[in-house]
Amino acid sequence: MTTATETAPGTSDLPKDRLPRVDCLLAADGRLAFGVARLPEPDGDPALLVVLRPKKGDPETETRTVPLARDAEGDSGWRGVLDAEPPLPEGRWDVYALTGPDRPRLRAVPGLRDLRGLAAGTRPDPEGPEVAVRLPYATKDAYFALRSWVRQGHAEAGDVRVDGEGMTAAVRLVGVAHGAGAAALLKLRGGGKDGPAVEAELRADGAGGFTFTVPYEPLVAQGTGDADEVFWDVFVRPARKAPRVRVGRLLDDVADKKPVFVYPPARIGTTTVQPYYTVDNDLAVRVR
Repeated sequence: MTTATETAPGTSDLPKDRLPRVDCLLAADGRLAFGVARLPEPDGDPALLVVLRPKKGDPETETRTVPLARDAEGDSGWRGVLDAEPPLPEGRWDVYALTGPDRPRLRAVPGLRDLRGLAAGTRPDPEGPEVAVRLPYATKDAYFALRSWVRQGHAEAGDVRVDGEGMTAAVRLVGVAHGAGAAALLKLRGGGKDGPAVEAELRADGAGGFTFTVPYEPLVAQGTGDADEVFWDVFVRPARKAPRVRVGRLLDDVADKKPVFVYPPARIGTTTVQPYYTVDNDLAVRVR
């Protein structure tokens, strides 16, 4: 099926300068307001089709339809709103324009993106544990798409400082409450529920957030076994008996953190250690 660089079946292959252009405003309550230009005169009721991008070779399984209404009589622009509820399941969503039942769908290209409401980053009930984020962005090949995350609690990463001995990270808890026994936890990826873990003290920073410091030596001491490299995923346990939540960076306007936030590696003996963001914008540490 489609990837970011392929044309889906039933999709027009018009050049980008003739495809519908979508402006987007992210409201504080999570709604996405779209303005569509260059939409061909529709044969019926036009709409935007938002499609969860499947793995290559798999069929599309999740879609949302956003009806479009003309800006004003005689105007060539169109408007539509994707409500905050229900949240989009986590993943990447490609955006198409529909202009008639017998016409191919048109891939949308990005216009202006107003993301000032992104800092809210939650569903309309800010007291609930579920954190739902949608981020409009331009794909690598310059089409319009959305990234979405849905988490049962979240620890938003801030500044990450590294030196030759360890990593210090700032975090803000979202959708979960801090309590006795709170700590940062690094879990060996693939190690299972009872696999190796490294714990670090979670310290209040005086401004409503927290910091923790993880020395690299315990991560290296676990060894890589037969593998050339291993990965440690970073979590916060908000309280002693609370479920852990992932540490990631979701509440800003950078859709893909991995190539943007690059931290220097440290060498310990013959091993290098380097914090990084995964493709899902979660914080992790690579030991190689």
